[in-house]
Amino acid sequence: MVSQPPVSSDLSATPGLEDEEVQQKIYPSGLKFAAIMVAVCLSFTLVGLDSNIIATAVPAMTRYFGVNDIAWYNSIYRLMSGSFQLMFGKLYAMLPEKILILTSLSIFAAGTLVCALAPSSPVFILGRAITGLATAAVISGAFAMVIHITPLRKRPTYAGIGAATEAVASLTAPLFGGLLTDRLSWRWCFFIQLPLIVVAFCIVIFFLDLSAGKSIGDENLISVLRKLDVLGTAIFVPAFTLLLLALQWGGNKYNWSDWRVILPLCIFAALFTVFVWHQSRLGEHATVPFRILRRRSVLFGFLFSSCNNGSLSVIEYYMPTYFQTVKGLSASMSGVMVLPTAAGLVVSVPLAGYLTTLIGYYSPFMLVNSIMTPPATGLLTTLNAGSNIWTYMFYQTLLGFGTGIGFQGPQVAVQATFSDSDSQIGIAIIQLAQAIGPAICVAASQTIFTSKLHSYLAQFASKLDVAELTSHGLTIPEGLSPWEHTVVVSAYSHALNNSFYLPVALSCVTLIGALGVEWKSLKGTRVQKE
Repeated sequence: MVSQPPVSSDLSATPGLEDEEVQQKIYPSGLKFAAIMVAVCLSFTLVGLDSNIIATAVPAMTRYFGVNDIAWYNSIYRLMSGSFQLMFGKLYAMLPEKILILTSLSIFAAGTLVCALAPSSPVFILGRAITGLATAAVISGAFAMVIHITPLRKRPTYAGIGAATEAVASLTAPLFGGLLTDRLSWRWCFFIQLPLIVVAFCIVIFFLDLSAGKSIGDENLISVLRKLDVLGTAIFVPAFTLLLLALQWGGNKYNWSDWRVILPLCIFAALFTVFVWHQSRLGEHATVPFRILRRRSVLFGFLFSSCNNGSLSVIEYYMPTYFQTVKGLSASMSGVMVLPTAAGLVVSVPLAGYLTTLIGYYSPFMLVNSIMTPPATGLLTTLNAGSNIWTYMFYQTLLGFGTGIGFQGPQVAVQATFSDSDSQIGIAIIQLAQAIGPAICVAASQTIFTSKLHSYLAQFASKLDVAELTSHGLTIPEGLSPWEHTVVVSAYSHALNNSFYLPVALSCVTLIGALGVEWKSLKGTRVQKE
């Protein structure tokens, strides 16, 4: 039975009262605790699967929907999941968590079903948008469950288990997607998720007791709607939509000097400025209260997470392409070849959680992350068609371990800095970084790759028709002579290596974030909060 004290901003202002309430809190154990942890892991698994499972299914999908909209299948998902993290972080701090968790799982199921049954590309994009929106709520709900079933000093361990589950699901999703597409249909990439949603939903209903503290009444609901800052979200989402649009168009569809690239960037800058001004006016009712945003752990944690996740996502996005184009492997085998990254993550993420619980500090593991990932990403830029399999495996394992060892550091940092209520908002800001960072970085790396590919094809294969070569997408056309095949593969290899320079720079920037977060101990009596 969970005994939850009322959570309010008053507790954060009176540390002594908060410590007394935390010490009196009784956490679930035995079957109830195990069942809720299963729901936590299922939530993370759903997020991991849905984010990457269509990677190997897209070619089969184009036979139904064509190729014009395939870029939006991933972009709209990332955009929606990242943009609404802040709103759901606020909601979880204001409304009963159990109701929000059940609602988010229901919306996730609806979006998944729309994707599975979509008769056209626009309907499929709508389904991806719905699941992206629900993902923001599911992630916040998973962390809410961890907060309410474990004391602060044990949270890194169990949050690490959940994060490792998501990492494994995300990195193995392309393999499962390829198998489902080959054996059944690409639609089963979404049908397969529905039973997982049902199990998580039932566990939350029967085992999660979060009835104390918060309730929904007419007055409370009206107050929530006033405090939700819908206008702020309405400004934020279009702003980053335009930024992603400019990054995808610049250097690819249009030149960077083209007005169709400059105009979205200018509007993004204007809208983002308005968003910051709007947040400053709202004070405590803002989606991102400046009281929380000005803390070092939030600012530098945001920088660390956006760069760390952005770096990993670029590698995840392009390594299957590297294996298929440069090494000539099938889509299924390319999914197998990226598993070393998952192996590194599945070891390092829970290990960091356990060691953080053991020593009481999270910052050292963020520093280890920032020391390991620059050489790992740098080594990946040296790959070529002649590299042996052990080289690929070692470099990816090193990257996965290095990225995972500090992955949950910023999330633990905000929990150690704020009360449980404010922690929900702080975690949402970190989750925003983990979603927006990859969305922006993958779009930027795509621009680098495309522009460099055309340049290297013109340089290495000047006697071939570059337009004809690139019309085949990211595949080597058949019918080339051995010499032509070699130079085309070399062009792809050089272009991909150039796109990996961005992760090198991003992983170096993570050091600033690691050094900037506050050093706080998780052991003993809970630290005082502002």
